[in-house]
Order: sequence, then structure tokens, then C-alpha cells
Amino acid sequence: MTLAGTVVAAGYWAVDVYHQQPPLPDLSRPDSATTATDLKGNDPSPRRKRPDVFYAALLERPLFAPGRRPVVAEPEIEVVAQQEVREPTPEPTKAPAPDLGLLGVMGTDNTNSALVANAGGDPIWITTGTTIAGWTVTNIGTDWLELNLDDETIRIEMYQK
Repeated sequence: MTLAGTVVAAGYWAVDVYHQQPPLPDLSRPDSATTATDLKGNDPSPRRKRPDVFYAALLERPLFAPGRRPVVAEPEIEVVAQQEVREPTPEPTKAPAPDLGLLGVMGTDNTNSALVANAGGDPIWITTGTTIAGWTVTNIGTDWLELNLDDETIRIEMYQK
């Protein structure tokens, strides 16, 4: 019984609220559309216009900038062209001798392979004709190896440092 009374009371209240609202314009017809000036009298709290200073402060302080400080354009720096002074090109220097350590030699006299470590790196096996840092392996002996670059030759003995 209480539930039925609540439903009836809510229905009367809804009908009463519906009758108190202003009539809505028929938006399906363009001639009956109302403008904002037509509805001005129905606005319960008209906003007063804020001074331009208020909006200027908002525009000067960017909303999403971390410091919210006015953006200041950096002055342009004038670049003065200077005459380019060309230095004479130095003669190309020869590649320095590689820091190799000969760890071992394997094979016969004609087909030797050498185990070398380059500047503390992992050891690798090389054969005659291999190029290391610009130097070419020209000969591999039983406990030595020769490197050649242009007219210079160096010899690396086994376990020599």
C-alpha cells in the first residue's frame, strides 16, 4: 500500500514539474527557432562582462606551460660572416702499429696460422694476407709474425709485449 502511494505521489509531482517548465520551441521548423536574445529574459542569473584586463592576463600566461609565465621571444642573434681561413692539409700519417700479442702458431711452414690478441680483446686466428688495423700479415714463422704497411715492416715475437 505504501509503495502504491509513493508511486502516485511521484506521478503527481512529475506532472506538476512538467507544467511549470517554459514551452520548448519546435526546432524542426526554421521559422520557429529562437535566438539567444529571445531566451535572455528566461536566464535567472545573467553574467556580467569581465574587463579586458582579465582576459589579457589569461592569454599572457599560457595554461599548459609549467611555470605559467608570459612567453618572451628571444632576441635574434645577428651572425657575422667571417672569412674562412684554410689551413694546409696535413700529410696523411701512417697507421700506428697494432697492439698485438702473438699467443701461438699452428700449422706447417707453408700454411701457418697465428693466434693473436688485439689490445686485450678476444684472441683470433689469422693467416698470411689478413689485414689488421691497416697492416697486412706478410709472413708467419714458428714463433713470430711479420706485418707490412707500405714500405715499413714490423716483427712480433711470441709472448712479446
